[in-house]
Amino acid sequence: MRLSSILSKPPSSRFKEVEGFLGEKNIKNGTHKKIDVGVIALSFFCKKCEEMTTFYAGRDNEPALYCIIINNKLVSIDCSLKCPRCNSSIPTWFIIESEDNMISRSVNCRILKRRENLSDTAMYFKSDTFGDYTHLLEKANIAYREGLGAAAMVYLRKTFEQITCAAADNAKINRKTPTGGRKKFQDLLKEVDGACKIIPDEFSSNGYELFCELSNVLHGDYDEKLGLEKYEYLRRLIVGIIENIRNKHEYNEVVEALGWNNGDKK
Repeated sequence: MRLSSILSKPPSSRFKEVEGFLGEKNIKNGTHKKIDVGVIALSFFCKKCEEMTTFYAGRDNEPALYCIIINNKLVSIDCSLKCPRCNSSIPTWFIIESEDNMISRSVNCRILKRRENLSDTAMYFKSDTFGDYTHLLEKANIAYREGLGAAAMVYLRKTFEQITCAAADNAKINRKTPTGGRKKFQDLLKEVDGACKIIPDEFSSNGYELFCELSNVLHGDYDEKLGLEKYEYLRRLIVGIIENIRNKHEYNEVVEALGWNNGDKK
């Protein structure tokens, strides 16, 4: 496996073995070195093309990739990811960390940091990909990319809250207690999920546990590192809830269009 395989995926805390890309001779710290690590490919929503597109760096017709040697376990890689259709570019920066000496035939490494300057060129996903929750998930992604694990958790928690409250309103479930106070989220979620089944079957018994994971950051039980390590997994569950609700809505529309709800099957 080449380093591009790691660079083309979300950052992970796990070290993975790749072909050595610096050679086997010691290199002085601060050296600027040309490298061949394969083609880096990352997907973004291209604003000019107005669709999700894979941006590339390191292809034959593009400028060579270079890195700066920080020390024998850290290198910095700068590149410009380009849209193959409109040639829009995204400046991207990686810090790669190796488990042992980076100067070797094979290296166990991981992405320690990754930053993209999306500017006016791109977004992480289309502005309406997740409906009313797209802007919150975009902010969560930006916080994650900036290394702000706690902030990313807060945005995911806010998304979960808004999803649940919207489902409650659609099902005409009162979000207040008989005395006019705000219902505990655990009680509201249980009531909403019982009526609407918003949590996918795959983790239906863990809906409130998901909320607790996201809430730990507010109670001081999370640090930035742990938030960053769990972000991709927790975000996927939030997206799964959105997709589950969307699928149910689409299925209901189809059934209604076929007239099945009225017993008018044909």
